[in-house]
Formats: sequence, structure tokens, C-alpha cells
Amino acid sequence: MSLSTAELDQVQRELQALVGALVQKVFVPGERLLLLELRVPGASHLLRLDARPGATRMHLAASRPPSPAEALPFQSQARTHLLGKRLVALERAAGDRVVVLRFGEGDGERRVLAELTGRHGNLFLLGAREIILGMAGPNASTQRALGVGKPYLPPTSTRVERDDRTRFTPGPDHSISKQIDALYAAREAAQDHQALRAQLGRPLRQRLLRNARTLVKVEAEAARTANAEVHQRAGELLKTSLHQIPRGATQVTLTDYGTGEARPVTIALRPELSAADNLAWHFRQYKRLTHGARRAGERLGELQAERASLTAQLQALEAMDDVALRARAAEQPVPRAPSRKKHERSVHVPFRTFHAQDGSRIWVGKGAADNDQLTFKHARPHDLWLHARGRTGAHVVVPLERRAQVQPEVLLDACALALHFSDARDEPRAEVSHVPVKALRKPKGGKPGQVIYSQEKTLLFAVEPARLARLLASEAR
Repeated sequence: MSLSTAELDQVQRELQALVGALVQKVFVPGERLLLLELRVPGASHLLRLDARPGATRMHLAASRPPSPAEALPFQSQARTHLLGKRLVALERAAGDRVVVLRFGEGDGERRVLAELTGRHGNLFLLGAREIILGMAGPNASTQRALGVGKPYLPPTSTRVERDDRTRFTPGPDHSISKQIDALYAAREAAQDHQALRAQLGRPLRQRLLRNARTLVKVEAEAARTANAEVHQRAGELLKTSLHQIPRGATQVTLTDYGTGEARPVTIALRPELSAADNLAWHFRQYKRLTHGARRAGERLGELQAERASLTAQLQALEAMDDVALRARAAEQPVPRAPSRKKHERSVHVPFRTFHAQDGSRIWVGKGAADNDQLTFKHARPHDLWLHARGRTGAHVVVPLERRAQVQPEVLLDACALALHFSDARDEPRAEVSHVPVKALRKPKGGKPGQVIYSQEKTLLFAVEPARLARLLASEAR
């Protein structure tokens, strides 16, 4: 359950004590989730903004969730724009479940806008002119075109009825935050418990399903005993009447006295076989079906025992507490990853790939040696090469078709990356050199990343935060 409007008011009033705090660290452990470590004189606090469906909330947290295996783009965006800034205001939009945090002042002001609206909630990092610099999750709205580099559009209707219900009692020392943190920690612990139980029970349930499917087949096999007896009786009748069966017959009708009275029995024959061979074939069918039915009966007992065992294990799993579940999880063998052959080992890629607004690729070298690999091994002679003029930084390459000209917006995007990945990244504007790759050469004895070139063109580029944020968010993973 998300926080009510009254509960948001409670915690917002309590968090006013953090206004003026410095952002020390930024964590993004998951989509629609942001944690800020804020420093006030004598103490640090971990502010949690959570817009995930069913758990939208804001409060101080005692701990943070573990980081994902790969950092989410929003983490880089938030760290770039929030680290070192001070929280200057924290307010809730009147009548709306939307909270705004303002950091810094003047042209450097950044805002974190938290739409704590339940199913469609999200977190936005906004710059000048309401341009979106980052989003904590994909756009969940079907009515708003929201994206990095675009202007922020408020929800068409976020106003909610005032809900004065509250589960928390004000007190000293961030009492509301502690109560919220404890409530959701218990709830998430219960969810983790259920998820772990489901994970441990999944193999058992899968085996139960296989058991049920096999049981149906084996029961059908066991039921074929009656067919075996038909073949046995047919063989007995044929044995005394072989002389009555013409070759090529498809059936024969014989008199059966086995029940004490005469009755006609029609027996199917295989026309390609002789009478003697038909006799042998019916007895073979009898033996095959009898053996199959006997084996099916044994298998039925095994399957029923397995089903009882699996059902008992699932029931025991349902009764386990959290400690027992975790001990059980620790005992389960971890599946071995398949070994990778030498030729399947990953090859080092010396550059990062970003995308311009029109989808064009832009390559950025990862380091000095990687710059050489990018420029002289991967780039083609007709590609465009860029570098922050007179600075230490990454080589940037825009792949182009032969005799194609770089589009103006793509050139500006490449300049933005060239400055960002150089020691000029903190300056408002700087010069960027660009030349065709064929105009470059490596000086004899030159250091890694060092080049000399001709045909130089220079562009004085002014940094655009929105453009840069869009590009960083576009990196191919």
C-alpha cells in the first residue's frame, strides 16, 4: 500500500530538517527507486524516494537495497547532476501525490520530481526549462510523451481526494520515517520470504507436473491388458484352424467354444502374412502387451510414491520459517555454468557506443590504448574523428557511409561526448577538432592515444546539459 496524502504530509514536514543538506552519495538499486545520502552537520541520512507500484513512498531509510549487477542509466545521470549540491527545498504539490526536491540555485538548479501516484509513478531529474535529464523508469503514461531531452509534462490529472488516514504517530528523532521504514521493511521481508519459498518450490512443482503427465500415459498403458487377452484368444483359435484360412485374407470368422457355448468370433488378419505368420504375430502382440501392462503396473506404483513424496516436500516447505527457508536455499546445489570454449570467450571492445537522436552511432574510446585501437583498427578512412582540442581525452568516431556528410545534429552530439570524456568536461564551452580518419597518423614512438593530423576543422561548442543527458542515457549495454 502506498502512502496516503496525510502520511506524505507527515513525512514531508519531518524531512524539512534536511533542507540545506549536501548530497554525498547517490544510489539507484532498481527502476523507479532513488536513494540520496544527505549530510547535515554531525550526521548523514539516507533519503529514499520509491515510485514502484504498490510501494510509492518517501522517508529516511536505515539501509539500502543491494546494487544491481549492472548500473542503471539513471544512476549516472543523477550522480552527474546531484552530487555536491545542496537540498534547498522539499515540497508537495497541493492536492497531488507529487513531491518536488530542489537542489542548488540559479542556472545550476536541478529538481527531482517524484510522482508517487501508484501504478504509474516515476522519478524525474529536471534541468533548466523543465527539460528531463533522467528518468528512473520507462514512461508508464499513455497520455504523455516523456523522455530524456524532452520537456516534462505534468500528469493530466494527479489530483486525489484528501486521505486523512495515517498509520504513523509523530514523535522525536525522525519517528515518522522510522515507522514507515519498519512497515515496508516487514512487508518486503514477507515478500522476499514468499519469493524464496516459490523459488525453492518451483522444481518440486515442475516434477509434480511431469509426474501427472507421465501418470496419464502409464495408466493408459496399464489399461491395454484387455487388448492382450484379445490377441491371446485370437492366437488360440487360429492354432486349430490354420487350414481354413486362405492366403491374402484380411479377416476370418471362427467358432469360439471357450465360454461353454458356440459363438462366432471375427479375427483381423494381415493379408501380407501367411496363416502361420498371422498366428505368430497375434502371440507376439499378446506377449508385448502383457509385458507392457506388467511394467506399467510397477511404474504406476513408483509414480504414486513419487507424487506422495513431492506433495509432502511442498507441504513441509509451506511450513518453514524464514531461517529454515534460507538454510534450505543454502543447501541447494548451484547450477554449474556451462564452460566456455576458447573461441567463445568475449572479445574486448575498445570503445563505448552511444546513439544520436536520429539513431546514428557514435563511438568513444575507453582509454589511451583503446583510443589507438578505435582510431587505427576499427574506424574506416571515411569516418569522422573528433577530439577536444588541446586537451587530454577520448577519441570519438562517427561511422559514416563512403562520401556521406555528417548531419549537423550528429556532429553536435559527437562534440558533446568529446568534451564530456575529456578534461574540459567541467567547462561551459571548449573547442573540438574534427577530421576524416584518413587524415590521422601515429607519430613514430608516440604515446598511446597520441596522433597527428591534417585537414583540421574546429568547432567552439557550448555544453548543453539536456543533449548530454540524452546521449549518456542512450549508451548501448
